[in-house]
Amino acid sequence: MSESESRKSLPKAASVGLLLLALAACFAIPARAASAPDKILCRPELADARRQEVAARLREITDWNGLHFDADGALRFGEAQAATGSQTARELLAKAVRGHLLILLEDASGSAEVVFSRVIEGRWTRDA
Repeated sequence: MSESESRKSLPKAASVGLLLLALAACFAIPARAASAPDKILCRPELADARRQEVAARLREITDWNGLHFDADGALRFGEAQAATGSQTARELLAKAVRGHLLILLEDASGSAEVVFSRVIEGRWTRDA
């Protein structure tokens, strides 16, 4: 091989090498994403019926119809496309999944430590 042929094949070899490197990077990104730790999980003690209830309510709020808990209790968005629903709720869930903290869901029904209430509009029935 002459020196001029060697120079012509070097850019071609470099291009092929860069292409292979780019392809390797493209395949590494999904593999890394698939192994990323789950950020929103249910405790194992949380009954499946309660998991389904939470998922159903989140689907209703966000309009993410594919949202569900997998067999390990991790929240999955599925096909996260929405025509309606709360944009704020979708953003909060997306931030939670991308964040560095773990959110662990547990059943606090009947717990004295957690109390929920609602505000009911009232009116005075007589002057005070």
